[in-house]
Amino acid sequence: MKTIASLTFLLLVGTAPLLAQTKYSGIVTLKVTLEESQDSVVLSYYDMVQRKPVNQRRKLEHGSVVFQDTIGEPFIATLYAGPDFKSSAASQDNSLRLYLQAGEITITGKKSLKDAVRTGSTISDDFAASQTEIGPYRKQMAALFTEAKEYASQKDTIHQQAANKSIDSLNTLLKREVMPAMVKKYRQSPVGAYLLTNLIYDNYRGEMDTALIIPLFEQLSPDVQSLSTAKSIGDRIDRVRKAAKMTGTVAPDFTRTDINGKQIHLSDFHGKYVLVDFWGSWCHPCRQSHPHLKALYAKYKDKGLEIVGVDQELQGDIEAMKKKWKQAVTEDGLPWVQVLNADGIKDFDIVKSYEVEAFPSKVLLDREGRVIARVVGDTDLIDAKLEEIFKN
Repeated sequence: MKTIASLTFLLLVGTAPLLAQTKYSGIVTLKVTLEESQDSVVLSYYDMVQRKPVNQRRKLEHGSVVFQDTIGEPFIATLYAGPDFKSSAASQDNSLRLYLQAGEITITGKKSLKDAVRTGSTISDDFAASQTEIGPYRKQMAALFTEAKEYASQKDTIHQQAANKSIDSLNTLLKREVMPAMVKKYRQSPVGAYLLTNLIYDNYRGEMDTALIIPLFEQLSPDVQSLSTAKSIGDRIDRVRKAAKMTGTVAPDFTRTDINGKQIHLSDFHGKYVLVDFWGSWCHPCRQSHPHLKALYAKYKDKGLEIVGVDQELQGDIEAMKKKWKQAVTEDGLPWVQVLNADGIKDFDIVKSYEVEAFPSKVLLDREGRVIARVVGDTDLIDAKLEEIFKN
């Protein structure tokens, strides 16, 4: 006798009329059979509504279990079999990644999910095929990273630099040729949106290459563009366009209480060049950039540069966010003005108003408060701009 378990999937659509409008909406029935196992099976996924990982554990009864619910659109999930899927290496190996979509999906095996046979999910077929295609590149990249790490431990600078150069070349190949070709190949499938999302967030943490990304996005089928994954891409494209239009305009003014308890307005700094630094205590690249930023501040502060740090925390209540923020400022020894976006976000969201969607981001303002440069990640452009401004 099979156990039928109801679970709340991510992207759950709560009303029938809305379901009827979506090609991919409907009931998914996931039947898992492991004939020689009585272990638990865990269905793991990320709940985009609650913004947290979800792990639904069900006990196999007579070797079988059924998960069933209504979903709004397909999404990736991972099945694990074993007593302790989080820490057991054997359980991690006993897993299967798949797309859940409306309809019936069956997973049948003896004891391990790794060798189980899946039927009923055409999107999973596309996903598996795409992962097979990208697999050799991932293996090559992993080998290069291992090589570079070994050379670094041996202090073999010449060979380490050669390995890093090979990594950069492979990244360029993936970014410019391999991944775009795969997005086009799977443009009729939700997998196309998944691959495009990976292309964007793996390679464009800086300014997006809109000349590459926009045509790929527009080639996705209308049904795929209706998915939340694709809509997120469209939203990011819109934000990049809006951010670009800010250059030459007066930056949005804002008011906050700074880390010392003093109320400040961005407009208070008119007459100085202002670098607005968007960062977070959780953001390793942000924290790694601080020593260089401190050097820039020491070099130019007496010449008319001010820095205003805008911290964006992601988790916790306001007091927990303040604690993380203040601790990071102290640890990194940041001497310039610091404000917390969350402290007053209901009245004015600084991050949203500046169209910031990646960290670290920096926006440079002239003496009248106009945007003259903005960067994500690398500060080379800001460095050059400041050198040009203050060269005399």
